[in-house]
Amino acid sequence: MEWLGASQAHKTLDDAGIPYRVTTGNHDYAPVPGESRRRRVATRYRSFFPPSRFGTWHGEHFSSGSETNYITFNGGGRDFWS
Repeated sequence: MEWLGASQAHKTLDDAGIPYRVTTGNHDYAPVPGESRRRRVATRYRSFFPPSRFGTWHGEHFSSGSETNYITFNGGGRDFWS
């Protein structure tokens, strides 16, 4: 339910074309079944916030999901990346 609510809230930004970045926290990862808790995956995060959801401001991601990424934007005539 929390993931659906977060996705719906971010849709407001999607529809308005407002750039944003979603950052994962330790509770956004689930243990890999059958493995130690050290290895975790962001399966739910990836399903609700895939790279395809983000606009042109979304820079490259460093895995198959979007949890490791950067964004670029312009403000006040200056270019930024985060």
